[in-house]
Amino acid sequence: MVYQNSKTFCVYYGHFQGQYANLGTKISNSYVRVVGFLRSAIGRFITEYELDDQWREISNDPPKIHIDGLPPAGSIVSLRYFLGQARNKLVETARIYDPNGSLVADSTNLGRRVFLGFLVYIINQHKDGRSWCGDFSIDDLLVRNESTFGITKVASSHASCKAMAEDLKQLTEILEKHFRTAQGQVPGYFIKLFSDLKESAQELGQYNSEKTSKFHKYLSSHLALRSAMSRRHLFMDLFRAYQLLGKTAKKDLISLLGTMFPEDKWLHKVRKHQMFIKVSEYGIVEGDADKASNSQDQKKKRSYSGDLLDLLVFIRHVTEHGADYMKFSFLTSVQNFVFKDDNMEQKLKSLVETDLIIAKYLSAAVVDLIKALVKSDLLKDMFSDPWNAFSNSS
Repeated sequence: MVYQNSKTFCVYYGHFQGQYANLGTKISNSYVRVVGFLRSAIGRFITEYELDDQWREISNDPPKIHIDGLPPAGSIVSLRYFLGQARNKLVETARIYDPNGSLVADSTNLGRRVFLGFLVYIINQHKDGRSWCGDFSIDDLLVRNESTFGITKVASSHASCKAMAEDLKQLTEILEKHFRTAQGQVPGYFIKLFSDLKESAQELGQYNSEKTSKFHKYLSSHLALRSAMSRRHLFMDLFRAYQLLGKTAKKDLISLLGTMFPEDKWLHKVRKHQMFIKVSEYGIVEGDADKASNSQDQKKKRSYSGDLLDLLVFIRHVTEHGADYMKFSFLTSVQNFVFKDDNMEQKLKSLVETDLIIAKYLSAAVVDLIKALVKSDLLKDMFSDPWNAFSNSS
């Protein structure tokens, strides 16, 4: 607290928000109503510390107050209030072409921003060695201008492995109920995100350990927290980077991912959607796919296995070619002749729809693939460019 032009007490709003966040929020939202109380408090401060004579040498008027950096009223609200506004939708219903059920849940841009904002805030506290040990509630969570997120309660506990895990679990329990549609559906990748956060103790080490750092990296760029188009570009770019690897690097990647199998047996779910079936039946082309001189009949094909490397290839092929397999042609019969109509109906109406189908059936296996790449440092080495582009996307 300092004097401003000798007659005004200047208080930096950041001091309130940093130490007494609830008070800071109330001042921001109700400044006209509370300013009188603040001036009275300053007057009591002057009297209590016997500074009256010194103040009268400066001014005969009561002290004024100026709060530097005071945000506009209503720009900082509690998460509970924020979620109570009908316009703030975190999840929505989307329609896909799927005989097994055409309605699925998808997160909104705002929903991903909210979840990621609070998650990164907690991770940053953990990086500094601080934690709440799970001791915070929805009333402690603040939203500022729909873009900045924080927790009013001070993180006063040491960031032990157990304490960090309790924080992540508590955040999940607060938010997960808001990431369901009215029908109870959850966006595909969020199911895995919730389980990752609730069972994080086994993934964490000391707050400043490499193990914890890798898990933080994985969480902050989780597939659930990026848009469908960002995921699409990631799958395409990872496959292209794989194609461009030299023989030694490619061999190392094959030896790693080719021996790893996700917990979720993804091949068992391929039969659940016609698009997957078509891509699976086409198989994998063996050999050097980068050499344009190879003719199609010289290339050998094999069936997909259930390992992570084949999953990467499969997801890329579904992303790139899946929609082509979902075109249904019309047959026209004229005097015993059957003609194929060139105007084929495309059952998939958008690129996003392909991603939502992948998320519905294969999200757990795809997340396991990304986690394997993070843990093995492959995203830092072989796939740094695609991963950096994905991490910086929304």
